[in-house]
Amino acid sequence: MDDVMRKINITIVGLLCCLSMMAQTISVSSFILLDTDLTANTSGTMEQDQNGETAALIKVVTTQTGFTFDGGALGIVKTVQKPSEIWVYVPRGLKKITISHSQLGMLRDYYFNIPIESARTYEMVLVSGKVQTIVKPTRNSQYIVFQLTPSNAVVELDGELLETINGVASKMKNIGTYNYRVQAPNYFLEAGSVTIDDPTKKKIVDISLKPNFAHVTIDVDNNAEIWVSGDKKGVGTWTGDIGAGIIEFEARKQGHQKTSLTQEIKASSEMQYIRLQTPTPIYGELNISSNPLMADVIIDGQPYGQTPIIIPELLIGKHDLVVKRQGYGDFKSEIEIEENKVCEIEAILKNFISINIKCNQPDAYLYIDGNPVGNASGTKQIEIGIHRIEVKPRPSDNLLEYDRYIDFNGSTDIFEINLEPEYVDVSFTSDKFGAYVVIDEQVAIRNLSMTPLKSRFKTGTHELRFSYGGKKNIKKQVEFNSSQNAFHGSFKKHEVYLRKKETY
Repeated sequence: MDDVMRKINITIVGLLCCLSMMAQTISVSSFILLDTDLTANTSGTMEQDQNGETAALIKVVTTQTGFTFDGGALGIVKTVQKPSEIWVYVPRGLKKITISHSQLGMLRDYYFNIPIESARTYEMVLVSGKVQTIVKPTRNSQYIVFQLTPSNAVVELDGELLETINGVASKMKNIGTYNYRVQAPNYFLEAGSVTIDDPTKKKIVDISLKPNFAHVTIDVDNNAEIWVSGDKKGVGTWTGDIGAGIIEFEARKQGHQKTSLTQEIKASSEMQYIRLQTPTPIYGELNISSNPLMADVIIDGQPYGQTPIIIPELLIGKHDLVVKRQGYGDFKSEIEIEENKVCEIEAILKNFISINIKCNQPDAYLYIDGNPVGNASGTKQIEIGIHRIEVKPRPSDNLLEYDRYIDFNGSTDIFEINLEPEYVDVSFTSDKFGAYVVIDEQVAIRNLSMTPLKSRFKTGTHELRFSYGGKKNIKKQVEFNSSQNAFHGSFKKHEVYLRKKETY
């Protein structure tokens, strides 16, 4: 109980201290008689108290305003606010005064240290805090927020198009009434007005537009294109939403007469099915001959027979034509078939073609089917078919001869021939330190590691055998040439593979 009473006493003392500090926001720094000041006894500035006597005047020096003065039973005669002081007229014999202010606090019962006499002037210097006036601006505007469905709707507010993000638009407006219009493709327009009457609360307007579209499925045969009001929607079948109204549907296909259907579509949540008529094919005629005859005719990748041939019904438009016969180069052309017209083509097949040979040794000599032709590089005339191509370098070049059979059928007209060196430097590495490699079971390179060891070998096919500890072996047949000249034996993967190409 003693501890509780002690805490209560401490609390009371603290409160009294706080009240004392608040009371001290107004205090008197000095109070004196102004012997030479005749303001209280001068005509125009003197006042009479309730007893008909000339009142005393206390000039309260302060830069603040809003003070009230209380003289108790004797009262206060009059107060006059001056630029830097307050004149307080009081009756003779006043003993004390109470000074109060609505914001600065109160000085209660200040006792005068000298007697108050009639028609005399006194000065009281007040010490107080400062009154801070906070001016709050009067708000006369607020936000209008539109929440829109669908989210791609746009809103105009008094003719101004607002920016809409994810179906929300906003605008700060003054107090008043404003007109709006909200619209979106395939929805009915909605218009109205909104009033801002409370500047402390934003105005939220929720608008859900009524749909003006229909759910449709459109079908057409023969993989025709489906077009709705001039926009391509799909091929064969399409399901989606379209705006209500008079709608034109079309079925289109290359080389065909389009079909169309105009129909009124009403807004509905139920699926509506529309069947389009298949486009009608439009034909032209192709008459094709060739030299020599009995060549195969292929149009757009499909065989049509042999020349000479008339194809009476070929869809109008552009087509890829190929005419081919064994032993001759292909005749290729893009043809255009027109409605009710005959397109005549004569395909001249050639049994010789021009080829361009590029050799890395231009002064090497070229032989075709054993016959000398000249320098390896250059443009050559060659008969369609399989031919033996030989390229022989000069003896001093130390290069291997090239000898291949090639089918010249006109599909390729550029041939690159690279003569390989007779010998090439080859490097070897291994992930087992101390491993060795045997080439063609004759030559051995020992003490392999991740650092390449190299030696010179004849270009061509060789067998590699990587060994480690006399028990572990990895074998592989490889090709030594200028592009394959670095090999790695991995005992971890049990594999022989090419390393990054070495340059020597």
